Amino acid sequence: MKSAEKARLTCGNCGGALDIDPEKPTAVCSFCGSCYSVSELLNETEQLKLERIRRDVELGRQNLELARIRQAEAVRNDSALKEEVAKKSFLGRVAIILAVISLAMCVYCFFVIAAPLSGCIAGVQCVLFVVSFFIGQQVIPTRSKRLHILPFTLAALLAVPLSLSIAMNEELQPTNDAEVLSWNEIVLSDRIPELYSDEGYLMKNTRDDLMVSVYDIPIKEYYGFVDGCKDMGYTVDSIEDVESYTAFAADGFRLSVRYSVRRDGTVEIHLFAPKDGE
Repeated sequence: MKSAEKARLTCGNCGGALDIDPEKPTAVCSFCGSCYSVSELLNETEQLKLERIRRDVELGRQNLELARIRQAEAVRNDSALKEEVAKKSFLGRVAIILAVISLAMCVYCFFVIAAPLSGCIAGVQCVLFVVSFFIGQQVIPTRSKRLHILPFTLAALLAVPLSLSIAMNEELQPTNDAEVLSWNEIVLSDRIPELYSDEGYLMKNTRDDLMVSVYDIPIKEYYGFVDGCKDMGYTVDSIEDVESYTAFAADGFRLSVRYSVRRDGTVEIHLFAPKDGE
């Protein structure tokens, strides 16, 4: 190395610039006069360089490992997010379909089978499904990511009371065994006024027991029938409300009449002859 090719270090005593000529055995600080061995200074400098390189390599390796970990975590988070979105999307579609079905069931219960209780249950069920959909789509903001499952579950559970209420309502509906009803065929027809309908169901028809359902009777005609029964003497121990009338005749016959608007204006008549000894 030529004399012009000098290394510049810092004096360890005063901090001033220290020029080193590799061809000379010593180097003297021009500021404080401190003397240094050139071979020791150069060797120390190479060691520092190697140490710095090792630190840079280690730092680079650590940064690379950290970047790999962050990338893997980002991939996992992205997969979890996509899975959560897919679940919410699927549950949202199911909620909308069930909400439409519940709405249709609500209309059916109110306007077709005249079952207001079932209609109310179906209406609440529809609202809960819609709320579940809106929460899942963040239309209704919530702190919990899974809160949309709660109204969905409640709506699904309402299917049980809805089914039971519809079944109970069907039991109250007129039987499908309706037949052409001829009042002259009723054995005890002379004991009660005539209801003018040719559709009904005759369950019992003897001199001792009459049980008949007469369909499609307007409410005014039902009240007229009850008044006619009173005129025929069924006034003893009478019990009367809006849709029923029960009373005895003086000769012991017992009459029970019930009217049902929910059953398409059905009048149920049960007439019992007095038993022997009564």
